[in-house]
Amino acid sequence: MEREEYMNDGKVVSMQYSIPLAEIVIDFFDKLKSVSQGYASLDYEHKEYVEADIKIIVFHLNGDPIDALTFLVHESRAVSFAKGYAKRLQELLPS
Repeated sequence: MEREEYMNDGKVVSMQYSIPLAEIVIDFFDKLKSVSQGYASLDYEHKEYVEADIKIIVFHLNGDPIDALTFLVHESRAVSFAKGYAKRLQELLPS
């Protein structure tokens, strides 16, 4: 179900979408509050469990897996997520 409803000359918008919860969990709420200067809110309800193609991404340090850097990511985003995360780690960690 996808629905958008504009009220008050487009100043208030109500949007309803069915999307995977994993897509909104990471930083979405913080970003929503930042862009709306604290005025936006998010309500959600669980609709159903759906089987998905999930890959596990494990970063290693000196050949040992790091539990804190292990992620479950949808197969369609696994490669780009891993490359992006590795690039950020490379920028943050000293050589």
